[in-house]
Amino acid sequence: MIAKLVWPGHRADHASTPVDSLWVECSADEAHTQIAPLLNPSQKSRLDKFLADPNYVLQQAAPGLPVQPGAIYFLVKQDLSVAEAFPWVYPYAGQWNAYCPFRVIRAFAFSNLSELSAHRRFTPLRKEV
Repeated sequence: MIAKLVWPGHRADHASTPVDSLWVECSADEAHTQIAPLLNPSQKSRLDKFLADPNYVLQQAAPGLPVQPGAIYFLVKQDLSVAEAFPWVYPYAGQWNAYCPFRVIRAFAFSNLSELSAHRRFTPLRKEV
């Protein structure tokens, strides 16, 4: 798994405490073994739909974007309280207009989620995605 972006102070809902969330790239196997156990039934159902729908999983290279064909992408709160699957284009979509909350960091690989929650230093490479 690889963390590529950070959303500083992300709130999963308006009542939650702000916690940094990381944009995590993983294989389908890693999604099932590492991240799926964190998901509630609704989120697991969403993951299954993503895996079955070619519109959500990138099928071929996307020039200029740091995404991998076949990878699954999650927004994972660093405290591991929330993990949610999103289409690969989510941080790069035009929906953000002038404000995209994601920040590019020096990507780092990890083999299990405890390493992600323990990682405390993100090296920002630039402000915008």
